[in-house]
Amino acid sequence: MTWTEDRYGKYHRSEKFRKTNKKWRDNRQQERTEFITEHLGDSCAVCDSKDYLIVHRTDHVSHVDSKDMGQEKFIQHITDGKAVRLCRFCHKSAHWCADHLGLEWEKVTELIRRNARVVRGPA
Repeated sequence: MTWTEDRYGKYHRSEKFRKTNKKWRDNRQQERTEFITEHLGDSCAVCDSKDYLIVHRTDHVSHVDSKDMGQEKFIQHITDGKAVRLCRFCHKSAHWCADHLGLEWEKVTELIRRNARVVRGPA
């Protein structure tokens, strides 16, 4: 890795390293997105929205940001069926139902579907 000194005497990674690293991160993110779409679909599991999608754990264990999760663990997590794709509205609702009402995943989805029709209107 190449380090360069700025005018204040602090060392930073070289511009070439940052560009290469960004390209690598972008490629990795693209692969991750394609994997998620292939296994979990391209819409919300509850309301079929395609906006602001988030991967959510269905076992109500405090979830770690999937970007920080190791790749093998992330793949296993998705393929084991412990995750669903939710839009921002349904994700926030799922956490509220789990935290405040103590509901299991099946009851959470039923309640969110009922309330989504009230908030957003019939599909």
